[in-house]
Amino acid sequence: MNRLLILIFFMVITLYANGQSKSDFVKKWNIEGYIYLGMTFAPEEHEKNDYIHFLNDGTFNSAEAGKIEKGTWEWKADEKTMYLSQSEETLALKVVKVKEDELILLIEEDGESIKIKYKRSA
Repeated sequence: MNRLLILIFFMVITLYANGQSKSDFVKKWNIEGYIYLGMTFAPEEHEKNDYIHFLNDGTFNSAEAGKIEKGTWEWKADEKTMYLSQSEETLALKVVKVKEDELILLIEEDGESIKIKYKRSA
Protein backbone atom coordinates (compact mmCIF):
# COMPACT_ATOMS: atom_id res chain seq x y z
CA MET A 1 0.00 0.00 0.00
CA ASN A 2 2.81 2.45 0.87
CA ARG A 3 4.54 1.74 -2.44
CA LEU A 4 1.35 2.59 -4.30
CA LEU A 5 0.93 5.87 -2.40
CA ILE A 6 4.55 6.81 -3.06
CA LEU A 7 4.17 6.02 -6.77
CA ILE A 8 0.98 8.10 -7.02
CA PHE A 9 2.68 10.97 -5.16
CA PHE A 10 5.61 11.04 -7.60
CA MET A 11 3.28 10.82 -10.60
CA VAL A 12 1.28 13.82 -9.36
CA ILE A 13 4.45 15.83 -8.66
CA THR A 14 5.81 15.01 -12.14
CA LEU A 15 2.57 16.00 -13.84
CA TYR A 16 2.37 19.21 -11.83
CA ALA A 17 5.96 20.18 -12.60
CA ASN A 18 5.83 19.40 -16.32
CA GLY A 19 2.16 19.68 -17.20
CA GLN A 20 1.54 23.11 -18.58
CA SER A 21 -1.86 23.60 -20.08
CA LYS A 22 -3.18 26.07 -22.61
CA SER A 23 -4.64 28.20 -19.81
CA ASP A 24 -1.13 28.86 -18.44
CA PHE A 25 -0.39 30.97 -21.52
CA VAL A 26 -3.71 32.80 -21.92
CA LYS A 27 -2.72 36.31 -20.86
CA LYS A 28 -0.83 39.31 -22.11
CA TRP A 29 2.96 39.07 -21.88
CA ASN A 30 5.32 42.07 -22.15
CA ILE A 31 8.84 41.60 -23.40
CA GLU A 32 11.45 41.76 -20.68
CA GLY A 33 14.58 40.83 -22.62
CA TYR A 34 16.62 38.26 -24.49
CA ILE A 35 19.00 35.55 -23.37
CA TYR A 36 21.78 34.76 -25.84
CA LEU A 37 24.85 32.66 -25.08
CA GLY A 38 23.95 32.82 -21.39
CA MET A 39 23.89 36.63 -21.33
CA THR A 40 20.71 38.64 -20.74
CA PHE A 41 19.99 41.70 -22.87
CA ALA A 42 17.32 44.35 -22.41
CA PRO A 43 15.05 45.05 -25.37
CA GLU A 44 16.14 47.89 -27.63
CA GLU A 45 14.30 51.20 -27.33
CA HIS A 46 11.95 50.48 -30.26
CA GLU A 47 11.06 47.07 -28.69
CA LYS A 48 10.23 48.24 -25.15
CA ASN A 49 6.47 48.17 -25.80
CA ASP A 50 6.50 44.78 -27.53
CA TYR A 51 4.05 42.19 -26.25
CA ILE A 52 2.19 39.04 -27.15
CA HIS A 53 -1.35 38.39 -25.97
CA PHE A 54 -2.56 34.79 -26.18
CA LEU A 55 -6.35 34.50 -26.24
CA ASN A 56 -8.38 31.49 -25.14
CA ASP A 57 -9.87 31.02 -28.62
CA GLY A 58 -6.44 30.08 -30.05
CA THR A 59 -5.66 33.50 -31.53
CA PHE A 60 -3.00 36.00 -30.52
CA ASN A 61 -2.26 39.69 -30.93
CA SER A 62 1.26 41.02 -30.73
CA ALA A 63 3.29 44.16 -31.16
CA GLU A 64 6.80 43.87 -32.51
CA ALA A 65 8.79 47.08 -32.92
CA GLY A 66 5.50 48.98 -33.15
CA LYS A 67 3.96 46.69 -35.76
CA ILE A 68 0.69 45.04 -34.67
CA GLU A 69 0.25 41.43 -35.80
CA LYS A 70 -2.44 38.80 -35.40
CA GLY A 71 -2.50 35.08 -35.88
CA THR A 72 -3.30 31.73 -34.30
CA TRP A 73 -1.44 29.71 -31.70
CA GLU A 74 -1.38 26.10 -30.64
CA TRP A 75 0.19 24.50 -27.56
CA LYS A 76 1.50 20.94 -27.92
CA ALA A 77 2.27 19.78 -24.38
CA ASP A 78 3.92 16.53 -25.48
CA GLU A 79 6.47 18.55 -27.50
CA LYS A 80 6.63 21.47 -25.02
CA THR A 81 6.26 23.60 -28.13
CA MET A 82 4.02 26.48 -29.07
CA TYR A 83 3.21 27.08 -32.72
CA LEU A 84 2.41 30.62 -33.88
CA SER A 85 0.85 30.92 -37.34
CA GLN A 86 0.28 33.94 -39.56
CA SER A 87 -0.80 33.65 -43.16
CA GLU A 88 1.34 30.86 -44.61
CA GLU A 89 4.09 30.96 -41.98
CA THR A 90 4.35 28.96 -38.75
CA LEU A 91 6.95 29.58 -36.07
CA ALA A 92 7.79 26.84 -33.55
CA LEU A 93 8.81 28.08 -30.10
CA LYS A 94 10.04 25.75 -27.36
CA VAL A 95 8.67 26.66 -23.95
CA VAL A 96 11.60 26.84 -21.55
CA LYS A 97 9.64 28.16 -18.59
CA VAL A 98 6.12 29.27 -17.82
CA LYS A 99 5.00 30.53 -14.45
CA GLU A 100 2.17 32.79 -13.35
CA ASP A 101 4.23 35.91 -14.13
CA GLU A 102 7.11 34.70 -16.34
CA LEU A 103 7.38 33.12 -19.79
CA ILE A 104 10.61 32.12 -21.55
CA LEU A 105 10.44 30.93 -25.16
CA LEU A 106 13.29 29.49 -27.23
CA ILE A 107 13.64 30.21 -30.94
CA GLU A 108 16.02 27.99 -32.91
CA GLU A 109 16.81 28.92 -36.49
CA ASP A 110 19.74 28.21 -38.81
CA GLY A 111 21.81 26.66 -36.01
CA GLU A 112 21.34 29.69 -33.75
CA SER A 113 19.12 29.95 -30.71
CA ILE A 114 17.86 32.79 -28.56
CA LYS A 115 15.52 32.88 -25.60
CA ILE A 116 12.88 35.58 -25.29
CA LYS A 117 11.86 36.46 -21.77
CA TYR A 118 8.40 37.89 -21.05
CA LYS A 119 6.71 39.08 -17.90
CA ARG A 120 3.00 39.07 -17.29
CA SER A 121 1.29 42.35 -18.10
CA ALA A 122 -0.08 44.15 -15.05
